[in-house]
Amino acid sequence: MNLFNKLFFILFLLIVGGILAYVYLGQRGLNLRFSEADLEQRLGEHLPYKKKALAILEFEFDQPEVQLSASSERISVSMQITLDIAGRTKRDGQIMVSGSPSYRADQGAFYLSNPRIDEFSFEGLSSKYSGMASKAVTGIVRTLYADKPLYELNTEYSKQRITKLVLRELSVTDTHLIAVLGKKAQ
Repeated sequence: MNLFNKLFFILFLLIVGGILAYVYLGQRGLNLRFSEADLEQRLGEHLPYKKKALAILEFEFDQPEVQLSASSERISVSMQITLDIAGRTKRDGQIMVSGSPSYRADQGAFYLSNPRIDEFSFEGLSSKYSGMASKAVTGIVRTLYADKPLYELNTEYSKQRITKLVLRELSVTDTHLIAVLGKKAQ
């Protein structure tokens, strides 16, 4: 076999393999399982996340810890939060946010939808600033989870393949986020 024939044969195998994979995915779907550790690692890639609010408050979110709950079908994320007030006072705190998982096929990414603040506290924060901080954090959390995915598939799979797949099933167990992606209906 000369070089041209070898290259042609390899190209042929790649095309046939791609067609078979596409047909297989259309029938069986692509089953994905993400553990709490997987989600923490990917979410951690977007942190620390700093955001100013009301000109004098600066928040920094870091150290995500993910908890999955089958009973509520929600994903909870607790994070360390630091509040810097006008560059003079810093307070450490904790925030727990939960939401429903969602999938955006055009981005090949999973997001935390409808985030809700379940717990929020700062050590030694005066009442003067706690109301402002609470209101500001609510807006920041919505922005954070609208912009930053929990998990992006395009790092493992080609963008072209993923955007051709639609979500067939999405569920939360106590140990994994499970997604089944399949071919779009013709």
